[in-house]
Amino acid sequence: MQFIKKPFFVLIVLAISAFGTTFPDSYYKITSNSVMKTRFIAIMLPVIQKENAKILKEREFLENTLNKNIFLINSTNIRQLLAIKRKYKIARVYDLHSYLKKVDIVPPSLALAQASIESGWGKSRFVREANNIFGQWTYSGVGIIPEERIEGATHRIRVFRDLEDSVANYMLNLNMGWAYNDFRRKRYELRMSGKELDGYTLATTLLKYSSTGQVYVDKVQSLINDNNLWKYD
Repeated sequence: MQFIKKPFFVLIVLAISAFGTTFPDSYYKITSNSVMKTRFIAIMLPVIQKENAKILKEREFLENTLNKNIFLINSTNIRQLLAIKRKYKIARVYDLHSYLKKVDIVPPSLALAQASIESGWGKSRFVREANNIFGQWTYSGVGIIPEERIEGATHRIRVFRDLEDSVANYMLNLNMGWAYNDFRRKRYELRMSGKELDGYTLATTLLKYSSTGQVYVDKVQSLINDNNLWKYD
């Protein structure tokens, strides 16, 4: 992709070295939509890629470990295996098929599209005050009360230490939440058929991510196409 190499690389370096994993004050002063979107991607894409790399490392460990004779698995590997089992709520400890359905990446185009929708391209109150890029809720009693929360509701907006923490929670939610079984099934089908994992295709499975259902799916797909986010997959 020759046409984006230089400027995009420079922005990514700035995002990592200067901005860290939060949006800087200067971001909120941007008035140009095109500049804002470019900067948003430069900040978010490395965070998304970093979390996906962690997931792929877990996946590689699982394949290397569970393809062995179980009697050859050492105690250190067993402890790591049990930690992953608990994290992803896997029923059977040696069931590689179940692990591989849950322990997998979220295509960057999909994560970027949802992040932009849920956060208003990073400019929502919840990003500023809580590093909450996907609008995740909590019922723990600790968090930010939404201004338009209906009477009787008890949810709050969860506070994250940084954008990495928010992205990790979002991916774990897709990888183990009951509402996203279709997402994981379709992703696994693509994997098993040797096809690329693309956000546009997988967006069709997120009918339960929002109360607007198909309207939300259409919005995610349009955003991926309109902003050429597919190229990051």
